[in-house]
Amino acid sequence: MQDSLTQAKQARDTASIADRAAPLVAEAYSGRLESTFKNLAGGLGFTTDAKDANDALLRLQNQLAVKTPKFSGSTSNADATRYDKAVGDIANPNVSGTEKLRALKDIKDLAAKADDYARQEENFYYSNNKSLKGFKYVPSNPFGQ
Repeated sequence: MQDSLTQAKQARDTASIADRAAPLVAEAYSGRLESTFKNLAGGLGFTTDAKDANDALLRLQNQLAVKTPKFSGSTSNADATRYDKAVGDIANPNVSGTEKLRALKDIKDLAAKADDYARQEENFYYSNNKSLKGFKYVPSNPFGQ
């Protein structure tokens, strides 16, 4: 079942992108007023580290939007909604740095869940004579990380 392995790899890639975004949060815009002031300075020809960091976050945000993991199971709709909201918060200048870090943690947690699901599905498929009949996802670590 190559599809499950691809989904597991994509989920790990998503977590890696979130890891790359985390250090940029401290440098990026952390509010509407700061964003307005620094964008105005940028418009006058002054470059700021915050604008560069926010631009980098925007690029990573776009990569995460494209790599949305396939969520399955009983909580798939809630997981997809949570992922979409978290991705939307990353480069949003109106969102505080703390909230951006929380969004990145959500993305990593959801990516880990998608990876775990895909691996369990793959293992079940081959151990059940190439059938997913009766497959039920059980989180590998139900007590968190």
